[in-house]
Amino acid sequence: KLKREKRKRAQEFDNMGEEGGGKPSNKTKKKRNKKLKKSHRDMTVEGEKGKGPSSSSSSNSSALPPHRRILAPMVGGSELAFRMLCRRYGVDLCYTPMMYSSKFAADAKYREEMFHTHPEDRPLVAHFCGNDPEVMLKACRMVEDKVDAVDLNLGCPQRIAYSGHFGSYLLGKEDHGLVMRIVSTLSRNLKIPVFCKIRLLDDLDDTIAFCKQLESSGCSLLAVHARYRGTATRRRDG
Repeated sequence: KLKREKRKRAQEFDNMGEEGGGKPSNKTKKKRNKKLKKSHRDMTVEGEKGKGPSSSSSSNSSALPPHRRILAPMVGGSELAFRMLCRRYGVDLCYTPMMYSSKFAADAKYREEMFHTHPEDRPLVAHFCGNDPEVMLKACRMVEDKVDAVDLNLGCPQRIAYSGHFGSYLLGKEDHGLVMRIVSTLSRNLKIPVFCKIRLLDDLDDTIAFCKQLESSGCSLLAVHARYRGTATRRRDG
């Protein structure tokens, strides 16, 4: 219906200035294109309004925040000042730097150092790493009313992730059950959506199956860093 309406309006604009069957002038064409673009934008907004908010099919049915333009989490590049700068240029959704859930849950000084935000710093995703469902839940609850979603890091390939057994080192099949418990614990007990960030598994079919398991466990939005995790000593091998 939206496409038909766009074609109809385009034809109407094509007829502008065609008196006596002549072709529209360059001035008329520019005017037509300007009005046509505005018309298309208006109709797109109307169409999106009619769809209503998207939501997760999991037990946590909180609506997803706007996420057309996302500032991906970056080591040393996701702090508040940079997030606010990027929002000025059109970013919809930002992530905090990766935070250790165990330290965040237990250390007030660590929370003060790592978590900074502002009323205009929304929508915002709190980005956590860890391997304990209850500790992760405790940390997430501390920011639940200050962010729009929480994210479980399953993509960090650094050596510290290997020694701490988090990030991409939870992607092995032996840890899939643990990962699903973390996601389902967060999804069942939080009022906001749960996101996950992963790397590729060694096999494509295994990757797809893992993604479907995450969705079934309550993951509302999944980001795939399309590289393999590498190894603890050669993470760039991924």
